[in-house]
Amino acid sequence: AGTTPYYVSQTANGCESVRALINVVVTETPAPTVTTPVNYCKDATATVLTAIGTALKWYTTPTGGTGSTTAPSPSTTTAGTTPYYVSQTANGCESERALINVIVTETPAPTVTTPVNYCKDATATALTATGTALKWYTVATGGTALASAPTPNTSVAGTFPYYVSQTVNGCEGLRAVINVIVTETPAPTVISPVNYCKDATATALTATGTALKWYTVATGGTALASAPTPPTTTAGTTPYYVSQTANGCESERALINVVGNETTAP
Repeated sequence: AGTTPYYVSQTANGCESVRALINVVVTETPAPTVTTPVNYCKDATATVLTAIGTALKWYTTPTGGTGSTTAPSPSTTTAGTTPYYVSQTANGCESERALINVIVTETPAPTVTTPVNYCKDATATALTATGTALKWYTVATGGTALASAPTPNTSVAGTFPYYVSQTVNGCEGLRAVINVIVTETPAPTVISPVNYCKDATATALTATGTALKWYTVATGGTALASAPTPPTTTAGTTPYYVSQTANGCESERALINVVGNETTAP
């Protein structure tokens, strides 16, 4: 850019004339003013790019191509860096193109352990995950973040999904799923009542199940060392209880009533 003088004369009848001046003026239009990079979180709502200049033209390549007078709105569906270019035109001269890098950031989901297993009615603890600025949800997308890490409810058997995301550099990432599995073991199969005559010889009680535990109370207490053999010295009804354990979960207790019958004399 700048002004370069050139001179020209003519010759007629052997006489060269005075030289006429021709100034060649080369004009360079500066590139427009831009802000770069432009940062977005993945899937965020983008706005059209902007630049400060006159008669802007937008391109997707640094040279060549066809310019558009409509500023582009970047796509945020894919993480990565996408370059855009913009020039301005003044006094009929188009400038060089300024570069705007649009950076779309995707934050990875936090690290979790899944599934988390509980027996029905067991005492649960708050869920955990490894990440930054965790947010907990009960839905895979949308919804409102919980106030804190949830403590699962174990009163109902089933599989219950929880979701957790992390936020890094202002971008909330994908949600990782933690499946909480609450297992209920059915009570063993029993025959009740079991009837004896008073003073008859009794045998040990039986039930159909896995890893049976026998009790003399409906809840609490300590399991007996083995299946009990009921006494028959007294008439009446004596309750016994038995549970089974499968996959580490002890079931509810099934009731076996032992009935001692005393026949009166004629």
